Amino acid sequence: MLALLFMGLNPKADNLVTDNCALLKEIFLNKEVAEFLHTNSEGRDILYVVKNNLCNSDIDISKSLKVVSVEQKDISNKKNYLKIMDVETTKSGMTIIMEYPIEGAEFTITLDSNNKIINVGIIEF
Repeated sequence: MLALLFMGLNPKADNLVTDNCALLKEIFLNKEVAEFLHTNSEGRDILYVVKNNLCNSDIDISKSLKVVSVEQKDISNKKNYLKIMDVETTKSGMTIIMEYPIEGAEFTITLDSNNKIINVGIIEF
């Protein structure tokens, strides 16, 4: 049902999973977000992302980072995980809020109607 909701709110998405997984890849490659991922540190070459309505596929981000989709119940034994907390879609674009506990950070990613990143807000807690 939520996948249909996303599709209805984002008419440019021909293939919801592929487009949104590509969008996540773009977010993880963003300089501001990438600075927090520390992919060269031990155990940080795999980022576990809690399954969500945006993308549930494993993604090769770069030579030094692979994203693996996991169930919520399986994150308790993972240190390097990220959770998508909220996705809000409007006529002017989309806002995605992600929590990255290992770094004590919350990312607020704002995208325009063409799914291009226009702002990255980072709160450290």
